[in-house]
Amino acid sequence: MTKPDETIPVDAELQDPAHAGFRPGFEGRLLFWIAVAFSLFQVATAAHLLVLPSQIIRAFHVGLLLLLAFPLIAAAHEWKPPL
Repeated sequence: MTKPDETIPVDAELQDPAHAGFRPGFEGRLLFWIAVAFSLFQVATAAHLLVLPSQIIRAFHVGLLLLLAFPLIAAAHEWKPPL
């Protein structure tokens, strides 16, 4: 057992592959704010602050998710589109 004052070195990359957060620059800030808007949308719909038909809510949910997911996956793989 370890003592409370002992620290165990932990490699952050092994614990969380996304530990660095969003990329620096405009792309990272844009993805961050899309994620914030997506979260606020989810909270607003769950709390019934936004009352919309379920089909509209689902469309917004999928649209925001895809808008956020594809750039993050491409950034994770460091994929660059062909010129």
